[in-house]
Amino acid sequence: MEFEFKAASKTFLIGEYAVLKGGPAIVLNTSPTFSLKVTKSKENDCMGIHPLSPAGKWLRSRALYFNGLKIKFNDPWQGKGGLGASSAQFLFVHALAQVLQQQIPFLNSKDYLLQLLNDFKSLYTDSKGVVPSGVDLLAQYLGGVSLVNKNRELSYATNWPFVLKNFLIFKTSKKVKSHEHLLTLEHESFKELIELAQKSVFLFEKGEWSAFVLCLQQYQQHLAIKKWTCESTPLKLN
Repeated sequence: MEFEFKAASKTFLIGEYAVLKGGPAIVLNTSPTFSLKVTKSKENDCMGIHPLSPAGKWLRSRALYFNGLKIKFNDPWQGKGGLGASSAQFLFVHALAQVLQQQIPFLNSKDYLLQLLNDFKSLYTDSKGVVPSGVDLLAQYLGGVSLVNKNRELSYATNWPFVLKNFLIFKTSKKVKSHEHLLTLEHESFKELIELAQKSVFLFEKGEWSAFVLCLQQYQQHLAIKKWTCESTPLKLN
């Protein structure tokens, strides 16, 4: 028995923070890809997944399913963070658990999206403050350009709609510890961000480039006001 799972790196084009309170998002899935290789083994072995990560907790809670397996996660970013390694890990082990139970995780996309999201959030039932949205998971499951709907089961993957327009992704050297940052957001309002994210999804679907870019700029301005942008980002954009 041997399995290999793959998922793209993810970047929020718009909607990060908005999704924490149920807002929509546009997420870009790009190369390089994360992967998980699974083979039979006489001894249980798991490499590349921290035991306290969401995937690590899921593995421990369902240890019987993974008995006698060698599991190896490959991170092309080598732990630099911010591009979906943790969510890819959970996506992989969740799908693996489904396969080992002789279920097909991708047979009914809408049902599986909700199951994936609910199982992920079940890890945070005792957590304080704002909990992770799980939108990263949905986007990496869908692939392509993922339009994440407020009704999560209606989320879907599409293509980049703008002819002769493209995007570049620049990775900063600053790594934010998500679990610590989320603790600071409990009393924050996301109303304006949710409204802008919703508008941006509409403009993206309509292919209205100029208005869409303006919406992105307004969103970035709101993030800057709340000091939720990396200090070096404006310098790289100007």
